[in-house]
Amino acid sequence: MTPQQRAVHDDYRMRVAILVALMKRRPLTEAEKKSLTILLLLMRRACDASQMAKGEPSPVPKLEELERLLDELVVEGGRKAIVFSEWTDMLDLVVGRLKKRKLGHVYLHGGVPSGKRGGLIERFRDDPTCRVFLSTEA
Repeated sequence: MTPQQRAVHDDYRMRVAILVALMKRRPLTEAEKKSLTILLLLMRRACDASQMAKGEPSPVPKLEELERLLDELVVEGGRKAIVFSEWTDMLDLVVGRLKKRKLGHVYLHGGVPSGKRGGLIERFRDDPTCRVFLSTEA
């Protein structure tokens, strides 16, 4: 993680620690349980990109590594790639990188109507200019 990611992650971790310490003394209220769940989720999101947890743009090491892999495997290696993420906003960041690199792609997510999903798969499979398939758990 970058220093900025670590700072965001650690801020949430301290807040989680407070709730965990409280939980050792008494059961958490429903609101506290909800807060704990949200804080843990935000910690996970900060590991991908601090802006996914705090909304502040910053370097994203995972995207830089993905670009390196795509250069090696797709651009230079002539292969196609499938990239999964549970976060649509992470894949939105990937789309921005793909567009800058002019790499053809399709993007399957829960907002894509079921009738159009097969067409995305076919395009990825059959179109030589479509090199990357992005998908959530959809």
